[in-house]
Amino acid sequence: MGDNEEVELRLLSRKKDGNIIKYIYSCPCGRGTIEEEQDYTPGHRNGFAWINCKNCNERYAIDFRHGDLHWYVVEKGQNAIASTEKNVNRYRKEKIMIYDNFDELGKNNIKATRTDFTSTIGVDGMKDIIRKVLLGGNVRDITEFITQRRLISSYAAMIDLFVNTLISKTGNIQEYSDYVARDLECARGNKQKTLDLWLMGLTKKGLDNIVRDEANLASYKDSFAVSTTETIADIQEKFGGLSGTLKLNGVEINLDWNVLSLLCIALGSQTLSIRGSAKSMNGKLFEKLILGSLLTIMGFRYCSAPPARMQKTDKLFWLSNMDENERETDATLVYNGIAISIDIGFIGKGNPEISLDKVTRFNRYKQIAGMGHEMKTIIIVDTVAENSDLFNKAKRVDGIVLQMSQNNWVIDFAKTVCRVFSIQHDLSTLRVEQLDAYLRREMARVNINAFIE
Repeated sequence: MGDNEEVELRLLSRKKDGNIIKYIYSCPCGRGTIEEEQDYTPGHRNGFAWINCKNCNERYAIDFRHGDLHWYVVEKGQNAIASTEKNVNRYRKEKIMIYDNFDELGKNNIKATRTDFTSTIGVDGMKDIIRKVLLGGNVRDITEFITQRRLISSYAAMIDLFVNTLISKTGNIQEYSDYVARDLECARGNKQKTLDLWLMGLTKKGLDNIVRDEANLASYKDSFAVSTTETIADIQEKFGGLSGTLKLNGVEINLDWNVLSLLCIALGSQTLSIRGSAKSMNGKLFEKLILGSLLTIMGFRYCSAPPARMQKTDKLFWLSNMDENERETDATLVYNGIAISIDIGFIGKGNPEISLDKVTRFNRYKQIAGMGHEMKTIIIVDTVAENSDLFNKAKRVDGIVLQMSQNNWVIDFAKTVCRVFSIQHDLSTLRVEQLDAYLRREMARVNINAFIE
C-alpha cells in the first residue's frame, strides 16, 4: 500500500445518544477499532474520529482534509499527520473537552494557590492564624476546615459532571476509559489533565509513579477498565445489585454499581490531590509567615535574598535559602559574626524520620557576605514523639529543638536567640499568660505581605 492510500473500513455498530451519534468500525489489522463521534447539537455540526488500536496507531493516521464528517484512514505520511494534528488542535478550541463541562467551582479548587488562600482569609485572618501558632496552636487544625470546604465544593462539581456529562459513558467501563483517555490526550494545561487523571483513578504523582509516563496511558486505561469491571462484578456478587436514582437541579439519572464505582474512584483521587496540594501550599506559606513575623518582632530586618554586603552589627534575616552545599534552610539570621540556621516543619509524631533528617543539614561555619560566621542551629517541629532521638542528635550539632505544640515555644526561641547573640529582648522575659496580649500588639506592626511575595 502506498503513502496516503485509503483503507476500507467495516462498520460494526451505530449508537445514538441525544445529539451525539457514535460509530465503531473495525481497524485495518482487525485487533482493535476506529471510533467516531458526530455531534448534531443545534447550532453546529462537527465530528471527530480516533484509532483505538496500538498496532494501527503506529502505522496509520486519520486524514480530515475533506472535513470532519468525511475522513479517511491512511498510511502515515506528512500530509495525514499534519491534518490529524490540525483537527486535534481545532477539537481543543471548540471547547468540547470534559474540563469545559466541569463547574467553575470545581475548576477553582483543582489546585490550591497562595492568592486564593490569602484573598479568602485576608490579612487580618492570616495574622490571627500566625498568632495562634505562636501561642502553641497547630496550623493544620486551623487550615483543615478551609481544605474541607474546598473538598466539598469540588465533590459537588464532580457529581454535577457525572450527572450532566459522563453518565452516558458509564454503562460500559471500557468505553468510559477510552473516552477519558482520548480527552487526556487532547488536554491542554495542568488543570485539564488533572481532571482527566482523577476520572481514571490517578493523581499527577500517581501518573509519575504508577503509569510512569503519559505514553503508557493506553495500556493503563485498558487495565483500568478490566480491573474496574472485574471488581464491580465481584462486589455485585457479594452485596447484590445496586439501584436508585439521583436528581440534581432537575436532571435525574439512574444509579448502579458502575456509576457509583466510577464516581468514588474520581472522588478518591480528587481528595488525595486536593489535600496534597493544600498541605504543600499551607506548609510552605506558613513556614515563611511564622518565621518572618517572629524574627521581625525580635527586631531583625528582613532581606528578600542573602545580602552580598553587610555590616557586622547588622541584625538581618532571610527566608528559604539554598546554600552552596545545596542544603535548604528555612531562615537564616545574622548578627555580630554569628549566624543561626532555622529549619521549621509542621511535623508531628507520625513523621519521626523527617524530623531526624533535619539535624543533618547544617554546618558549624559559613561564609556570608564575605565574612566568616559561626553557625548555630534551631529546629522547630510541631511535636516530638516520646521515644524520639531527635534531642540527642540535635545536641551533637550544637543545635536546639523546639516544639510548636508547647504554649511557651516562642519564649524559649527568644531566649535561645538572645543567648546565642548576647542580646536582650522583651519576648525572652515574658510569662506565658502575658504572651497573647503581647503578640496581638506586635503582630499589628508586622507587614506579612513581604513574606508572601
